[in-house]
Amino acid sequence: MRKQPISLAQAMHRACLAVSLFYVILEKAKNECSIDLNNLIALACDINQEVYHALLGGGL
Repeated sequence: MRKQPISLAQAMHRACLAVSLFYVILEKAKNECSIDLNNLIALACDINQEVYHALLGGGL
């Protein structure tokens, strides 16, 4: 765990990386996981995208 908070620029970069990671995970999970697990992954992806767009637009 980090003891120091990350900068907003770092947060935006990490959220952007997570968007790409979630896309890859969703594509792989589509054929290999249950519908419930796919829905949970999609929910986490949506939450991350909301954070990313808020950071991008200065909403946080």
